[in-house]
Amino acid sequence: MSLLASRCAVSALFFVNGAVVASWVPYVPMVKQRLGIGDGHLGLVLLFMAIGALGALPFAGALVSGLGSRAVSVVAALGLCLTLPVPVLAPTPFLLALALLIFGAFNSTLDVAMNAQAVEVEQRRGRPIMSSFHALFSLGGLAGAALTGLIAFAGIGAVSHVVATALVGATVVLIALRALRSRGRRASCLASACWRSARSSPRAPSATGARCT
Repeated sequence: MSLLASRCAVSALFFVNGAVVASWVPYVPMVKQRLGIGDGHLGLVLLFMAIGALGALPFAGALVSGLGSRAVSVVAALGLCLTLPVPVLAPTPFLLALALLIFGAFNSTLDVAMNAQAVEVEQRRGRPIMSSFHALFSLGGLAGAALTGLIAFAGIGAVSHVVATALVGATVVLIALRALRSRGRRASCLASACWRSARSSPRAPSATGARCT
């Protein structure tokens, strides 16, 4: 598979990640009103997304090291997409918290795995391109938020929107699957370690001499 195809596939993962997360956030006020919970209760429930994200991080690195970033990226991305409608549909605060816990876990696992994929593409490219992937995550977030606003303005239901977004996102991930980099466990381990090092130290260099982030 060509380097360009691999770069486009990884770029698609970053874009989908940003778009899916941004598609949930605008519905927080609607979910709060539907469940009839106060600000304090809502804040506690939303905290579970961060708990899920932090709790999954150690396992994400181990999964990438053991199974490879390609497999983990695809499973986490599909999980994130297909979990998107659940918080919007959750009938109770408890189920909302549980849905956000799982949503956050998929999100952070995808974060680790797709950054490991990005490191592999950057290594093959031979020059720093990591910032372009992160820019696509931000662009996906802007696109997801903007589309949600347009959907609300057009009077389209929230459930229809998040289900459609989940299906489109999952389709993009499956299309990108073939072009994702598949390397040995040791290489994926090095890429995952580089990502973790860059997160803890912004000056950590990548294998190409550039920063991992």
